[in-house]
Amino acid sequence: MKCDLLPKGCDCGITEIQKCQSMTTEKEREQMVEEIIEIVNRKKIKRFSHVFNTFTKISLRTAYNYGFHELHEIKDAIEKQREKAKQYLLDSWITSDNPTLNISAMRLLADSDEHRKLNQNYIDHTTGDEKISTINVVVHNKKDDE
Repeated sequence: MKCDLLPKGCDCGITEIQKCQSMTTEKEREQMVEEIIEIVNRKKIKRFSHVFNTFTKISLRTAYNYGFHELHEIKDAIEKQREKAKQYLLDSWITSDNPTLNISAMRLLADSDEHRKLNQNYIDHTTGDEKISTINVVVHNKKDDE
């Protein structure tokens, strides 16, 4: 029976990574991390789980067992790809001929006053740009009057 916790597998039959007889060395672990980061950058991966089983021999289970999902190097590489995608979409929305995309981009970039002007459903709940003052209500109980 092959242990599925390691990329190469082993014959220990143990299913818990802490007890596996074929624990990888720190160097092998670093190589796995480098491979993951390289795949994230090359394939422009935007989600942690998308790296595994398709682009690498490392299973998702192995990645979680080794705590790769908590490594800042991997998180930063994935976040960098997300930011690039967001910027690309925003740029394409701005230069698009589609007015809906233009308005969506404007809403994302607008400050609160500009956003209010874009919003056609805005209802001013103030009295001439002044906030409505609070009213203090006092409730008398019959028992207190007796």
